[in-house]
Amino acid sequence: MNQSDQKLAHGIKLKFGTPPQSPTEYELSNIKRELKALVDRGVVPSEHDWFSIVSKYCPDAGRCSYRGLDNSDLVTLLQLATDKKQ
Repeated sequence: MNQSDQKLAHGIKLKFGTPPQSPTEYELSNIKRELKALVDRGVVPSEHDWFSIVSKYCPDAGRCSYRGLDNSDLVTLLQLATDKKQ
């Protein structure tokens, strides 16, 4: 997993409460693919869209809570998910 993917996975973990081992590279790849498809259609994914996609590939999303400040915002996560350099 490259650094951008690591940041995205960490942000998803904090924002959507996925377990420590999630998202895996495979899960992250699927999440990114679905988000990119939305963006390519001109849709700016909402928090609901994000949670639907994340929970589709990480069914335990929302079950974990991480203490501390959550600095992840959806715009930053979307930029990481749709980074053209990957």
